[in-house]
Amino acid sequence: MQDAQAAHDQQVVFNILELIQRIGNYLNPSDLFACVQVSHYWCNSLISLLWETIDDSELSWPRIVRQLEEDAQEDNNSYIRLAFVKFGSHIRHLRLHSRTTLDAVCIGNHCCNLRSLHIGHIRHSHIQQPEHYWMTDLDSEEQDDMITLRWDLAMEGLTPSLFPTRKEPMGRTLAQQEQDWSTSKHFWTFLRNNDQLQSLCLHTSLNEFMEDVSMPYLVDTLSSLKDLAVLESNYVAIGLEHVFSRFLALVKYSTSFSPSGSGRTLIQPSQQLREARFLGVCTCREVLRILSHAPNLESLSVGGVSDLGLVTPTEAGMIMDNTPSRVTSLKLGMRGHALDIALDQVFAWMPHLTTFTTIHLLPSIAETLSSFCTNLETVHAPYNRSIYAELSHPVQLGTLAIGLLLKNCPTLKKFDGIRHVLSGEIWEEPWVCQGLEFLRCQVKGVQRLSYQDQERYDVIAARTGDVILSEEESRLVLLHTISLEQQRKIYKKLATQTKLRVLDLGGEYRRLHRRLQMSDEEYLGVNGPFSGTLELTLEAGLGQLRTLRDLQVFGFEGVDHRIGQAELEWMAREWTRLEEMRGLHDNFPARIGYEHRKTGLKKRFEVLRPDVKHQGPRGARTEDQQLQIEGLISAVLALGPSASPSPSDLQDRFHLGV
Repeated sequence: MQDAQAAHDQQVVFNILELIQRIGNYLNPSDLFACVQVSHYWCNSLISLLWETIDDSELSWPRIVRQLEEDAQEDNNSYIRLAFVKFGSHIRHLRLHSRTTLDAVCIGNHCCNLRSLHIGHIRHSHIQQPEHYWMTDLDSEEQDDMITLRWDLAMEGLTPSLFPTRKEPMGRTLAQQEQDWSTSKHFWTFLRNNDQLQSLCLHTSLNEFMEDVSMPYLVDTLSSLKDLAVLESNYVAIGLEHVFSRFLALVKYSTSFSPSGSGRTLIQPSQQLREARFLGVCTCREVLRILSHAPNLESLSVGGVSDLGLVTPTEAGMIMDNTPSRVTSLKLGMRGHALDIALDQVFAWMPHLTTFTTIHLLPSIAETLSSFCTNLETVHAPYNRSIYAELSHPVQLGTLAIGLLLKNCPTLKKFDGIRHVLSGEIWEEPWVCQGLEFLRCQVKGVQRLSYQDQERYDVIAARTGDVILSEEESRLVLLHTISLEQQRKIYKKLATQTKLRVLDLGGEYRRLHRRLQMSDEEYLGVNGPFSGTLELTLEAGLGQLRTLRDLQVFGFEGVDHRIGQAELEWMAREWTRLEEMRGLHDNFPARIGYEHRKTGLKKRFEVLRPDVKHQGPRGARTEDQQLQIEGLISAVLALGPSASPSPSDLQDRFHLGV
């Protein structure tokens, strides 16, 4: 009986432990920290979860590191080191951004169960290691001999091939050099001890203090990580012959360097690699070699394509061994060189490509895509500019690229390029893409009456009976007729795309300029809307878009829409699946003049369709972005009425990045 009761009690204890651990999986770090302080039992149950993921840039870590660095104690990072000694075995995912934390982690073998290690941009310690007092008594030659001696002692136990050279002091004291040597030596030992690593990121900032390691040792270290599936190496360029032949489990590889070592070296194909990212500039030949040596590659990103290394069809076939690539996603940047070069022999070997992304979608690229990539479904042409550019420099590209895709890519489902413009003859020509679901661009080139002319035309149209028109009035009537014919033709074409879920025809149009309000309070005015855009009225042909039964997002930021109550009621009634509208939002930054008519329309539509969200042209901004914009606006106003700050000035002052 007692044995049965004991077994029952033991089973209950097991269930409570399991329950605590399951609850812990849903708690954030602050709540977990509170729980481990309840009792020893709770602490033993949850401490592993609290230490499972450590990021020294979050929570209390920055404050702790800063306080320790400001402490004048000789061994300033011993506190952090002891924490890793005690709890390091629980850590599975580690992200480091501080030199103090990196040093504490590397010494000893206490964090030996890592699954992922991310070395971010290392922030240097504020602690300056003073020079050894006895170094000042030595002449320059004796100091060099002493540095060599201390280097040999620091590297004792390592073969000469591991660290063949040491970096120039570059103003570092011997004491600082010795600390850097220690970090270098312990870091690679620390990495080798975590042989279960699955993900590793090495930031380029390691070069600022890590001593040079030989390529054979680096490759041996990384290849010893048998489970390494994700590698981001911005620390040093690794030859592709090593990436492909030594890192056998690698699924994702990323580097800020251009491909290296892929020349004439015979490389064993990598069967596991699925995603590769090279932020440097590649030649066409290098791109083809990457494709040929990674036969199962699905996604490829290249920072730029050089006009050097162009290949002939025969040479391309030899490199690819006449076997098409399986790549389905390709991203091409603009680093170093423009993309207005012949890429036929690259795209010709990507018949399975479905997604293509580039900042500048040129007509030559669009034509090549439509010729060779017959399965193309998605094209992204993002506009990566600073907030200053968003507010003050909207730029539109030509229509040729998007027109070529719409006319020649029958499988196209998504085009996301708000800086591209549809106009002219594109509305007269047939579109072969009948499965288009996402269209984000601008429509321009429409002949429109100005607000003043529209008011005069309304007076003319309201007249009854036979009235003889003046020459100016005849001009207005003719222009209005032409405008309606042109717009109805555009709406007729858009109405054929019956599978559209997103139709966004508006780009950012605010421009910074000073405007003094009646209350003498300074505001920044808004320019716009753009001229030559669609009139979103039933008279102009909006009603033809009733065929878009699946429409979920409708955007018209910057469009001279002239929407009224009738149009709002029509949208609310016909577009039953509408979830988001971009064009009537009022989330302007502080001190930018509101458009009161837009605010009124938004309130009316909220009554008709309270379920529809109103967002800006690219969705709601985060709080940080909002603060950035408000800081930018305040800065512009503070510079005076005649000042015109350059983008570089504002970026230097407020760190507004691209």
